[in-house]
Amino acid sequence: MFTIKDDHPRACLLRKIFGNQGGVLRSHYGIFAEERRAGFVFLDPTSANKFQIHLDFAFARLANPAQMLASVLYIISKEKDPIYPSPF
Repeated sequence: MFTIKDDHPRACLLRKIFGNQGGVLRSHYGIFAEERRAGFVFLDPTSANKFQIHLDFAFARLANPAQMLASVLYIISKEKDPIYPSPF
């Protein structure tokens, strides 16, 4: 139903060199349905593990909310932004 993409893939290199700068360089994910922007994942810059999922009302009924939450949790757990500079 949905595709979740990093909105700023080029910032990955900056995060590796400089770290996430206290949340300034954190990943930003967009949620797309058939190449149309359906929403986004808002990551709280003051916390390493708080986020919100925002979906356009027209798209919110396409998928089960639990499936959307599980997808976002999986992506965030696999792609952790380094706090400090790291080559990994």
